[in-house]
This record gives sequence, structure tokens and C-alpha cells, in this order.
Amino acid sequence: GQEIARVGFGESHPQTLRIDGLVLTVLADMGDWERAITEGRALVEMQRAALGVHPDVVITSVHLANALRKGQRHEEALEILRDAESMLDRLPPETFPDQRVAVTSNIART
Repeated sequence: GQEIARVGFGESHPQTLRIDGLVLTVLADMGDWERAITEGRALVEMQRAALGVHPDVVITSVHLANALRKGQRHEEALEILRDAESMLDRLPPETFPDQRVAVTSNIART
């Protein structure tokens, strides 16, 4: 899926970046936390550059925070989640309820 998206859409297309974000969860679930964390940090920066304050950046941040938490790096995870919460605060409050729930529930678990 990642390679198809890169060829079809390009490296920094929102759909390609969205797929890359899902891969972070798979890496973390497989126990490859360091790779998930390294790639997650790079991906968040790419998304910020391409999308600015956007719900996709929030969701990738949640995936990154999950990898950090699974790697026992709770303080870093909380920092990422607080930043995601700050992004959501800059968007209209009635928008993106799923992302808001994801951030809030992950903060509570961290």
C-alpha cells in the first residue's frame, strides 16, 4: 500500500502520509518501537510541513504517542499528546470529534 501510494500520489500527498501513519501502529504492535518512533517523528514533521494544523497530524501524533508508550517512554508520549491536543484546540470545537476522543483517551492512559 505504501509503495502504491508513493507512485500514484507522491511522497508528501496526504493519502500517502495517512498510510504511513497506519504503518506506525503496525510497527509498534510488532514490538518495533524504536523504528515506529523514529519514523513517526519524521512523519509528523512531514505532515506538519504539508498540511499544517490538520486532523491527520493529530492522528499520526496519537500513533507516535502509542509507540512511545509501548516503549515505556511515557513522558515523551504525553508531550506529543499535549501538542496534538493543542492542535485540536486551534480547530473549530465541533469538528473532528473522533480525533478529540483519541487524544483525550490516550492522555488518560499515559
